[in-house]
Amino acid sequence: MQVAIAENDPSPYVVHFRTMWTQCFAAYLRDPAPLQPFVTFTAELLAPEIFYARTFNGREESNRWQQSLLLTRIARECFVEAEGRPKS
Repeated sequence: MQVAIAENDPSPYVVHFRTMWTQCFAAYLRDPAPLQPFVTFTAELLAPEIFYARTFNGREESNRWQQSLLLTRIARECFVEAEGRPKS
């Protein structure tokens, strides 16, 4: 289930995502897969009809497209951190 997050969200699960993604990117950078010279990050945008998005009074909790863009930005920040580059 996709739960809405806010910009600079300090929720424990967002902190966990950041830690996990940074560690995964760091591991990739240490030893990239020989047949896949790139990393992908794909936020899922599944349909609310399959109970993927939380709804209240028939409306989705958030704009999942905007949420996927936010998650992608967070993942990019994690990749920069894994590379050891300063944050901009």
